[in-house]
Amino acid sequence: MIYNVETAQIQIELVEGLKLGNECLKKMHDVLSIETVEKIMDETRELVEYQKEIDVLVSGQLHEEDLYEIEREYEELVKDVSNVPDLPEVPNEAPPKPAKEKATKREKVALEA
Repeated sequence: MIYNVETAQIQIELVEGLKLGNECLKKMHDVLSIETVEKIMDETRELVEYQKEIDVLVSGQLHEEDLYEIEREYEELVKDVSNVPDLPEVPNEAPPKPAKEKATKREKVALEA
């Protein structure tokens, strides 16, 4: 008898949980329709194709003019690096901490009233 009551309570909780789940799904479907999902998927496909086109362009062969320009810029960078003045060595250790002054204690003096 107790088993039957417990089983019935579990079934009631299960049905209430299913009702709540269905209500949540309905609300989600109102917010997110099939048309919206299809639109998002189409936009995603278009963006992936666009990115693939960019990848092909970027990974493509460089023209001889481009190579010449890159080499010229590289040589200028190397010249700039060689013109850097010599700087002093940086210490490897942390600088010493200054000594802290000891605080002096003041004695409390009782005042006569």
